[in-house]
Amino acid sequence: MEHRVKSILKRIGRDPESISRAYIKTFCKNTRKLKVCRYRSMEEEFSSPALSEVQKYFADEDSCYAMNFYVLLRAVDRLAASYSRLPGIFDSIGSTSEIVEDVPRLKAAAVSVLSDMGLKGASLSEDLVTEVCRFAGAEIHPVAAFIGGVASQEVIKACYPFFTEIY
Repeated sequence: MEHRVKSILKRIGRDPESISRAYIKTFCKNTRKLKVCRYRSMEEEFSSPALSEVQKYFADEDSCYAMNFYVLLRAVDRLAASYSRLPGIFDSIGSTSEIVEDVPRLKAAAVSVLSDMGLKGASLSEDLVTEVCRFAGAEIHPVAAFIGGVASQEVIKACYPFFTEIY
């Protein structure tokens, strides 16, 4: 396998020694845990969303919260196209009153997205709409928390040589 990796690296113009023998061995040892997940591209999703899937998940109580985020992120794109800025981002120092102005705009864009998806009677969490406006185009708070957790785990692995991964 090492020879194959080195020949591929050479063919694509990289240094054949850029991937170590130990790394190749570790990778091969763990390949049984790999799983290929294939999803639609963003272009496919925006040009022809899987409406039946969206409707099914929106009706499901367990996945409804995630679908609210999906709809709101699509609504943020529409709002950004209309106003040439993301909700919650202003030229002056942001205040609560400015965010309050964007909440109805985002809600209207979300209603438009919902109606395009055939979910005319569906509603979104008011708190979630406000929160999406409040984070103003930055990372969604749970995503930022996850990234922070992963980063802290990597720091622990780097600082403590006795750390071993659990498989």
